[in-house]
Amino acid sequence: MFFNIAGLDQHFFIQPPAYFLLMAGAYRLFGFNETVARLGSAVPYLAGILAGFFLVRSISMRIGLRGRRAMTAGLLGTVLLAFNQQSIQTARGGRPDWLAVLLLFLGWFIVDQARQAGGHRPAYLITGFAVLQLAGLTHPALAAPATGITLATIIRPSWLGISRRMALGTGLAGAGLVILPYAIWIISYFNDWRIQFLHVIISSGSGRWNSFLSTQLHNFILDFKYQPAIVILIILGLAAFPWRAAPDGIGAVVGIGVVAAGSTDPYFKFLLLIAIIPTATGILLLATNGRATYRRSTVGLAVLATLNGVLFPLARAYAIHQFYWQRDPMLVTKNIEQFVPHGAHLMGGGGVYFATLADDAEFREFQVLAGLRWSNKQDLQAQFRSAVEKYRPNWFALPPGMDPSREYCYLQVHFRRVSGVNVAVSSGFNTGGNSSVAYTLWKSYPGRSAGC
Repeated sequence: MFFNIAGLDQHFFIQPPAYFLLMAGAYRLFGFNETVARLGSAVPYLAGILAGFFLVRSISMRIGLRGRRAMTAGLLGTVLLAFNQQSIQTARGGRPDWLAVLLLFLGWFIVDQARQAGGHRPAYLITGFAVLQLAGLTHPALAAPATGITLATIIRPSWLGISRRMALGTGLAGAGLVILPYAIWIISYFNDWRIQFLHVIISSGSGRWNSFLSTQLHNFILDFKYQPAIVILIILGLAAFPWRAAPDGIGAVVGIGVVAAGSTDPYFKFLLLIAIIPTATGILLLATNGRATYRRSTVGLAVLATLNGVLFPLARAYAIHQFYWQRDPMLVTKNIEQFVPHGAHLMGGGGVYFATLADDAEFREFQVLAGLRWSNKQDLQAQFRSAVEKYRPNWFALPPGMDPSREYCYLQVHFRRVSGVNVAVSSGFNTGGNSSVAYTLWKSYPGRSAGC
């Protein structure tokens, strides 16, 4: 089990594998282009909204809401999941976020349905716990809420009407179906995993302590500044939710809350999406069981939050200008196409890589190796060097001012400058709006360099 990254045949642990395996199959079936890349986010977004509806309705029925009220809670959860800053941005960004959320909701729902499965409860539980672990193998942040739901079920299995022995056995079996093959793969290639995961994921996610609080504040503001009504509604819904009747909800919210609070990566987006599940039920309880004044205020706030979510794209468009206007990535790739022949091996930075992908350039047989360096750490540099030596790129799209004869002196080749580009683009993968790609195109020729 490995990822063939641009023909390198190397084991790739930078991200958990589920999303990458799925997209590799999609590219093989439908071709390598921007539309297919975005479908990897858009399809899970739509499916995740549907899964969220059934999950909210199921939880609502468990705590006492029936018929139309449970349906209304599900619809409220659906609207909140569909229309918010995080959902809209990640649904169009070619990222694994929504696939991970979909798997979490789906696994959570299957576990919840075990209450009514009778003699099939073990099969439901094993399947649900396995799908929960797949969410963690799609995005590492969601391993925490998946584990939280599993542990809550083992500690308090009474909400499912099962014994602790059954909860423990099915939890271990379901997790083992997913984690054991992944663990064997890690053990088999432990040094690669240690270098890539520990040095890249952990070190980049933890940040520096002296900037921790400011980074967390920035992440919070970035995620919530366009949706104050939604945030207020979530706080109110969480306060009204009957947590004693839903230990699984406690496990999910506490799990993702710990990850969001303890990492400098912007994981508040997952906290918001997961918190919507108990929020929808809590709001329905307030709107139906509270005093008349509370009922009217709650309904008004729910309507305001819905409008807040629906109007978010307009507010975002105003803030970053022409949010949906996609500048033609041909501005970047036409220069490459003018000089670089099909089938050539091209070393490109992130901007060049995503622009060529968005323009189908890689589908037209450019072999693009993304990234200039994997890290400043010595052991990663050595791994990057061996990858470059095996890949043997003969064209280089490098940042202006970078001297390839110094960066890649170990290739024993001569370099000649061909052209330069500095243009504003929006490749579709950059949801932040407009950015620029600047590079100098170099061609390498056989010969002896000055050495390192």
